[in-house]
Amino acid sequence: MEYCYIIAGFKVLFETSLDFSAPDRIEGFNIFANGPKAGGEPLLKYSACGKLSEMGVAYDFTMENKPLYKFDFDDEDIKCSFYRNGESLIFKMVPQNGEAHLWEGQYKISYNGTKYFEAISNWEENRHRSILRFSLWMAFASAIAPLRAIPIHSSVIVADGKAVLFLGESGTGKSTHTRLWRENIPETFLLNDDSPILSISKSAISASEASSVCVIASGSPWSGKTPCYRNESYPVEAIVRLSQASCNKITRLSKIAAFGAIYPSCPPSFAHDTVMADFICAAISELLHRIPVYHLDCLPDADSALLSYNTIFLKTNE
Repeated sequence: MEYCYIIAGFKVLFETSLDFSAPDRIEGFNIFANGPKAGGEPLLKYSACGKLSEMGVAYDFTMENKPLYKFDFDDEDIKCSFYRNGESLIFKMVPQNGEAHLWEGQYKISYNGTKYFEAISNWEENRHRSILRFSLWMAFASAIAPLRAIPIHSSVIVADGKAVLFLGESGTGKSTHTRLWRENIPETFLLNDDSPILSISKSAISASEASSVCVIASGSPWSGKTPCYRNESYPVEAIVRLSQASCNKITRLSKIAAFGAIYPSCPPSFAHDTVMADFICAAISELLHRIPVYHLDCLPDADSALLSYNTIFLKTNE
């Protein structure tokens, strides 16, 4: 059976041989469920019913086909490897019990000329929910990359109808800072606390902006340890990279510095593949023409939230 999800405006089809949709049983995904008859062409087709024994060529990694990038998925003690095999991308996850999960994906052209990303995995052989959640994130990120859309590791707040993304390494205070906004700035709310989707949109945001091209932040089913799942999208007002400091200070970055501030928060696996890295760089270059990027040295206090809010929305430093 196929189940449909709409995430950040992109249609995802999930194929399973089970009598239920596995993503529906993972926190956050049912909010994005759209029914099997949703209109429009899919961008991602993810099949969970592959067999590892039938993916032997892809699974036979050699020194000539060594991984582009290896990392640990620490929350679940899972080893991850990212590969390219010709036109295909391959993502392998091996949990502590040693039962390998693998997906192989590549861009396809359907009979009607529509381009989509097809991922085939052996998830149904192990049914590890955390593996499925992260595997879907990797497949979705791969699918949207050519369309100037990227998941950004950030905490994103909505104020005055606009989104502001706060970037930084884990532990630098992204979630703390967006909490300070919610506590000190009226009518603000969290859109996502880990992986919102940024995209370049040529669609109307409102009747008065019908011809505008803007950067959009959308909620997603991936929100880290904070369960914040909103199927909503907002134009981006600014991006801010945070650093802990002994005082509060905000600086608008040059385009070169802004690129350096954003790139580390994009999917790290893609930086090791030329094709995917080019997609990410193109997306960042486009958004830098449309939105300001700041660096905020901050304390974990209300003044830091007020400083960043006033600078971004009232332009007190211009």
